[in-house]
Amino acid sequence: MPSERERFMAVMRGEPADRVPWVARMEIWYHARRNTGTLPSEFENSALYDIHRQIGMGILGRYPLFQEIYDDTVNVTTEKVESAIITTYHTPLGSVSTRDELAPRLKEMGVESPLRKEFMVREEAHYDVVRYILEHTAYQPDYEGYLAYDDKIGPDGVTLAFVNRSPLQRLLIEIMGYEKTYFEMQDNPERVAQLVELLREKGRESIQVAVQSPAPLIWSPDNFHALITSPRLFREYCVPYFQEISQTVHEAGKFLFSHADGEVLGLLEPFVESGVDVIEALAPAPMTRCTVAEARRVCGERVKIWGGIPSAMLGEEFSEESFKDFIKGIFSEAAPGDGFILGVGDNVMPESVFERVRRVRGYVDEYAVLPIPAG
Repeated sequence: MPSERERFMAVMRGEPADRVPWVARMEIWYHARRNTGTLPSEFENSALYDIHRQIGMGILGRYPLFQEIYDDTVNVTTEKVESAIITTYHTPLGSVSTRDELAPRLKEMGVESPLRKEFMVREEAHYDVVRYILEHTAYQPDYEGYLAYDDKIGPDGVTLAFVNRSPLQRLLIEIMGYEKTYFEMQDNPERVAQLVELLREKGRESIQVAVQSPAPLIWSPDNFHALITSPRLFREYCVPYFQEISQTVHEAGKFLFSHADGEVLGLLEPFVESGVDVIEALAPAPMTRCTVAEARRVCGERVKIWGGIPSAMLGEEFSEESFKDFIKGIFSEAAPGDGFILGVGDNVMPESVFERVRRVRGYVDEYAVLPIPAG
């Protein structure tokens, strides 16, 4: 019987597999249940990946391929203020700071990543400071750390080795924020364009670290949503960048993944143009307007789809029978099943019915044997 990793890599290489790979994340579910003392009794003393193995869910691991290192002219300090972490970057040109917050209730419910409330660029003078920080940033590889982490997963899943987000997404999520970025595109287009070009250059540097690594699966944690990164902006900013780095990744015999986790209807066509190998964390209807059938129709053989189960469908508001029909429908839409990896968009949530998650393995074994019959 092939391992989940073997099935996954067969899909990536376009080779025959016995059934659709089932590889997903349930970190939020696990941390929330552990923090609230509500893990199923049989798993009270189990680690997250041990639960994956026991229920037959392939492990989706993620590990950074490098650490960002600043030279001696950039001094970084952090300060914790209640539930916020304030990070200040001191340079010869001045200072900028970020404020990240994670409410205690969210942490209890399994959310590990804080939300950025204040961004680096808040006024005109901050552009030069941010440029200085980027120009004095280097990427220190962590290949040994990656290999040790991937070894813990072994044949039971895969490790996505992540690099930086694409330049526009870095502006939106890390450096300026959504509102500021879009105002600055109108009010200060030259400064924005200069910053985007520098981010592209740093992206090229990080990709060089990636292609020299032992990791075959390179992951860009973009977080796209078509209402925020519109199809026009995606084509203007993201497609040229992905075309460039995907060529570098492919020449090294590796695969490029982009994390969607939002509405991709309208972005599918430019994704096909981009050279990205996999749209990861596809969250289809009813959470978004996009269906697996539409994603498969547009992407065809050029871009693989990873996802298909909206996290909401794992909740108790849906009956088991309706969930089973939904899963069977996913497989029918994905037929004949090559180029498709079953996952959850984006995570198994705390309120998910665990026994339903457990039963997915049986549904895959029964209904996702390749090739899946049409209709």
